Amino acid sequence: MAERAINQKKAQFLSNIAPVSATLDEIVRDKLECGKFPLTKTGWVKVVAMLVCLAALALFLAQTWDVCLDKPDWYDILFPVCVGLNFVVELLLYMIFSCGATVKYPGKWVKADIILNFIFSLIGIIGSVVTIATTVKCTENVSFHKIPGPLGVAGGGLSVVGCAAIFLMYRYVEDEEDSQPPRLSRPIPTVPSIRHQPPPERSQHNSSIFDISLDPNYNVGSVVTFTELPSYDSEYRVVTNMITNKRNFKVDRIDKIANPYLIKAYELKREQKRLQHADAFVEERLLFHGTKRANVDAICKMNFDWRRCKAHEYGKGVSFSPNSTYSSNYSDPGLDNKVMLVAKVLVANSCIGNKFMELPPDGYDTSQKGEDGVVIVKYEDSEFYPAYKISYHVLDENFGKGNRYKSRGRRII
Repeated sequence: MAERAINQKKAQFLSNIAPVSATLDEIVRDKLECGKFPLTKTGWVKVVAMLVCLAALALFLAQTWDVCLDKPDWYDILFPVCVGLNFVVELLLYMIFSCGATVKYPGKWVKADIILNFIFSLIGIIGSVVTIATTVKCTENVSFHKIPGPLGVAGGGLSVVGCAAIFLMYRYVEDEEDSQPPRLSRPIPTVPSIRHQPPPERSQHNSSIFDISLDPNYNVGSVVTFTELPSYDSEYRVVTNMITNKRNFKVDRIDKIANPYLIKAYELKREQKRLQHADAFVEERLLFHGTKRANVDAICKMNFDWRRCKAHEYGKGVSFSPNSTYSSNYSDPGLDNKVMLVAKVLVANSCIGNKFMELPPDGYDTSQKGEDGVVIVKYEDSEFYPAYKISYHVLDENFGKGNRYKSRGRRII
């Protein structure tokens, strides 16, 4: 209970001091496109930091330091080099963010900004502190000589504040091909919708799983059907791109599951959740579910059932994972004849789960393993839909056992 309360307070605190956009598209549109970054609060902090550093440099270079007795030979260049590097790095990264060059790989650019600015801010602060310590030896116009040092410290300090600001603003930004898992109550970018490109010949696989209900040939109550996807189909590529360590996993076939009754129930639940969580982003994710082959037919007919799960380490619900290596541990033993399901899962707000959690606390609909989110647990019926069945074999059954699995969204490890 205490841990849950702490996690709730942590999520609320982060939400209050640094609200973020719900999706990667919104973040790119509002903050990362060309000309948008200078208008953000983080952009203003960086501008002020650069102006302070520039003022410190101008004052230092405009003065005559010969009156400073017993100063080291390197003193005349220490301050301008340290503060100048701080200013140049800050300016360069500011221009990169401002011109929209970070749109494609925002996560990598945010990390680069934080690391580089933090390092060179410390260099500028150190150079400024040395300058302050040396100005006590100045015998003429002492007050004026003491200004550059504190200004350099202030500029470096503001640069550090800029690092913190950009971290808080973009801490959930994820690259389209290298995204991060969900953290606490923050939604992450949705898996791109499955679009079909025309295959070389006419194919039956030209509509997404949610278009089945629009087909007049289907009706609620129809039997479950499995349709093998050809390797050129875009859905096939989406599923295979999710698989962890393709060198060990060998896909034999991927079947698309069509159960009109479950699809209808899922669509109704999706609309219900969007109304219930109007203040939150309800995300549809593609996640793996490892199970024995004997359970597949029952799952495809009746949907997932938490009572079939033997372990509930992160909540008494149905467990999914964005990591296929992790999910594969729950499939049939041996190297061949293995089956794993890929499900559509609705996620609004997530908290950290534990084995005693029967339902998530108020305001949450999902629990997960730690902040990495390698295990996602759902509690309500019809919040998930078995969309694909992967038949596969592995080359090394012991691969990944005992390791900590870290998900990276659609593209893992």
